[in-house]
Amino acid sequence: MEQKKSINFGFRGWMLVIYQAIAFFTFVAFTNYPMNILPDFYGGAQLISTMYTIATLICVVIQLVLSRFVGRLKNIKLLSVILGGVSLVLALGIMAIPPARTTLWQICYFLECLSVILWCTFTVGILVGQWFPRRKGTVMGIATFAFPVGNALIGLFADNVFKTGHPTIFSAFIPFFIIGVIGLAIGVFFIKDYPEQVGAFRDNDSSMTPEVAKAMMEAEIKAKETSVWTLRKTLSSRDFWFVVFPMGLLLLCAVGMMTQTASILGVFEAELAPMGGFAAVIGAGAAHEGA
Repeated sequence: MEQKKSINFGFRGWMLVIYQAIAFFTFVAFTNYPMNILPDFYGGAQLISTMYTIATLICVVIQLVLSRFVGRLKNIKLLSVILGGVSLVLALGIMAIPPARTTLWQICYFLECLSVILWCTFTVGILVGQWFPRRKGTVMGIATFAFPVGNALIGLFADNVFKTGHPTIFSAFIPFFIIGVIGLAIGVFFIKDYPEQVGAFRDNDSSMTPEVAKAMMEAEIKAKETSVWTLRKTLSSRDFWFVVFPMGLLLLCAVGMMTQTASILGVFEAELAPMGGFAAVIGAGAAHEGA
């Protein structure tokens, strides 16, 4: 009888899952939320969404270029922590820069899009692959719950921003910023490039001896340095595009819904008002933006 797969990732493994989830959550909080709720304060929805799109395309190019040199990077964990720290510093700018300084806020937002995307999708994603080579799909499936959870919490955000005539943007972002700081601390103190470096096991497979685990780690490092998967070969692979197109469509729908929630609900402000709660708040907030 086939054994059911366990989701016991071990303590360090769960720390990595949480680190990845919070990186995704930070991405939602400081790229999608501002584009959804704040565009009228900082230049308009068209401009902010265009900045987001350009930053995303730049990140795609950066990741394609960097993928050629991943094998030469000695410390992916350090790079992820640096990008996470930069993302949180820029997040403070998004929280604190007033609408009177729109250009500075826009620069901060654009740089935030670049750094947080590279943090959550590139560097932490590599760590997940190195810790869970056979179970990274399961790990990512759990971590990506951060996207719907983050979008559900938009009600708290909108309530703080629009419940009075004077938006309190800084205080509205504080809960999300604190979560991001906690996630970065987890990355700093609990995560290494490979599980063997902290006495853990790849895929949390404790049947593997330390000697075998160390040999696998060293073989993987060497294989990355001599990988045949160049950028040209990757882009010419049929299977690569079979993965890219469905995933791209899924992300297009997901991000599109998350960033247009306020605009969509704003059309139904009168119908949502009797419901109270965050739906009515977002509807009123969206109507306020369109006024």
